[in-house]
Amino acid sequence: MRLSRFKFVLIALSLAGATLWITKHQNQNATHLASAKAPLSYSWQSNHSTTWQIDRATPQKQTLIYTQQMNYQDTSQRSDFSYPFVLLIDAQQHTKIQSQTGFSEHNQIIHFEKEVLITQFEPKNPEQNKTLSTQSITYNAQTNQVSTSAPVVIKQPQGTLTGTGLNANLETGYYQLLSNVTGVYQPQSQP
Repeated sequence: MRLSRFKFVLIALSLAGATLWITKHQNQNATHLASAKAPLSYSWQSNHSTTWQIDRATPQKQTLIYTQQMNYQDTSQRSDFSYPFVLLIDAQQHTKIQSQTGFSEHNQIIHFEKEVLITQFEPKNPEQNKTLSTQSITYNAQTNQVSTSAPVVIKQPQGTLTGTGLNANLETGYYQLLSNVTGVYQPQSQP
């Protein structure tokens, strides 16, 4: 009789221990999932927002930023955008960068994602338009540099270039495709 009571207590303790162990792991997983899905708490947000920046030293250089929705977090200096659109204007050329989504870091670096399109055009020479399309690109507002490791397609009046990865300076027009470069060049006919 004593042995059966001992077995009963041992089995009961084993079951209680297994139950506690399972409950603890379920709570840890639930806490982990809740923290992974927890949205970033924003300091403020704006819908259909347009910002226009004019440089006092060179008023012909202007920056226009539009987004359908922007959420900003003060402590991390991060913005999340839906349909961001940046227009860089100077006397020689205009550059338009747009995508479906994006985010900024430290009020300086903007990451454009999903169907990114960059268009450069000269107001005095519109037939020289250039476009770049990719799925993601990073723009540094202070240095006017863009970069990506994703595949890119560059269309110009003289032809089309494709490659994987890009480093470019939007101000000087210098760009470097990093790998898998192919191109089709169509020389203009002489009159």
